[in-house]
Amino acid sequence: MSDEMKQELAALRGEMHNGMGELRVEMREMKTIVRNIAVEVSKMTGKMDESLQRLATVDAMKEDIGVIKNQLDDFTADIRASRRDRSLQDESFNFLKDMLGDHERRLSNLEPPEKKS
Repeated sequence: MSDEMKQELAALRGEMHNGMGELRVEMREMKTIVRNIAVEVSKMTGKMDESLQRLATVDAMKEDIGVIKNQLDDFTADIRASRRDRSLQDESFNFLKDMLGDHERRLSNLEPPEKKS
């Protein structure tokens, strides 16, 4: 092998060695970048999990609120029905009271007055 070829081969080896060193540096930098990305993705995943839990809690609260609203609606309907019933009972009571008063008046008109001794 000639000296010129040996020199070229040595130069190529040097360039290859330098290229390998640069490649190693770039690989380390890439590993650092990938680790940083993984950490950020992990943080974001945690935040997303927290958000999903909050949303699930909000959904559960909405369902609970819906149940409470339905119970309040039922209770309100019961109160209205009770008020209507009470109003009808009051009307019926007043009618029967008037009727009783009329009967008592008619009975006292038919009965002879009591004699005082």
